[in-house]
Amino acid sequence: MKCTVEVAIPNGRQSIFPILTTIFLIVIAIASVTVTYAWITTYRGDIAGTTDIMVYNAGITFTKGPTESIVITLGNSGSSEVTITAVYYGTSESELVSAGIYKKVIKSEDCFTNITINTKWIESTTYYFKILTTIGNPLVFNVKTPQYQTFVDYV
Repeated sequence: MKCTVEVAIPNGRQSIFPILTTIFLIVIAIASVTVTYAWITTYRGDIAGTTDIMVYNAGITFTKGPTESIVITLGNSGSSEVTITAVYYGTSESELVSAGIYKKVIKSEDCFTNITINTKWIESTTYYFKILTTIGNPLVFNVKTPQYQTFVDYV
């Protein structure tokens, strides 16, 4: 024996609840995809345009003499050129001073450029550097200066 229950809908109208539920689920799915996309692109950054630019510190030279200077050699191992826009340096990471505004271009594929900072520097001191480029990702690093010794020749 089969038992069926019939529910009478007054005046022949159907319920709107299934339609509202479907619309609500579609809105939730779209919102979750949008939030996930925004979260992923925030952590990923704008990598699509910057993977072909790889600026790195290729070396630093500290010179003493009548004119003291710090020469920073920067390289680019990427396939696109990049422009150095500003250089900051100092003995404290929180108190960097500008070494000037630069418009030096580092060409692509293992090309180098030198940035010279004419300043007196202190021996055996850690210097902090921040290099700004057109891609927006700063190159930050620190280097300890060498200690020079004065030799006296006794006759």
